[in-house]
Amino acid sequence: MPRIFMTYDELAKTFGGTPVSARAGAIECGLSRFKGSDGVTYVGLSPAMTAEFLGQLARRTLANAQITAQVASLNDLASAMRVAIQPPVERITRAA
Repeated sequence: MPRIFMTYDELAKTFGGTPVSARAGAIECGLSRFKGSDGVTYVGLSPAMTAEFLGQLARRTLANAQITAQVASLNDLASAMRVAIQPPVERITRAA
C-alpha cells in the first residue's frame, strides 16, 4: 500500500499543533522519518493518520464540489433574472 509522507509543517497544519509538537509526536509514536535530498525531514503517516488525512481531503473535495454547484446555480438564477427584467422591445409602427 502506498504511504503518505509529510513535513513537520504539513503535519501541524493537518492535525493541529506546531511543527515542534509534530516532531515530538512523530518521535514518540515511532513514525518513520527521513531527510529528503532537499534537506527537509519527512514523516510517514501511520494507517490511522492516513485514514484521517484522506477523510479530511474527501470532506474538502465534497465541500468544494457543493460550493461549485451552488455558484453555478446562482449564475443560472442571475441570468434568468437579467432576462426577466429586460424591458420589452416596443414595435414602432409607421402611420400608413
